[in-house]
Amino acid sequence: MVYNIAKKYNCNLIIIWCSCENEQKIKERLKARLLKTDPQSEAKSFEIYKYVKNQADKVENYELKEDRYKIIHFDTDDEKIELINCDESEKIVSIIKQVCLYVIKQFSGK
Repeated sequence: MVYNIAKKYNCNLIIIWCSCENEQKIKERLKARLLKTDPQSEAKSFEIYKYVKNQADKVENYELKEDRYKIIHFDTDDEKIELINCDESEKIVSIIKQVCLYVIKQFSGK
């Protein structure tokens, strides 16, 4: 939906794409959520996770070669950041990348 709006109004779009393909790590994270009560932790079962994942727009389904889609891919399993159609010198890209690095530092104990 958001892709269609950006295309219709000829807008640039910055997508922060967080992913973790490691299902074992996902299950560990979900297990840890059972101890929390905050709203961010509502998906506490693997079945709910899979349902939500299947309902979400798939970033990789869109024409990523279009310049309008600037993507910051944050792999939370490998703790790596990939810039797609982004120039690291862009201020907003730089800020978002710093936030991702901060998150890695806070949650990995590094």
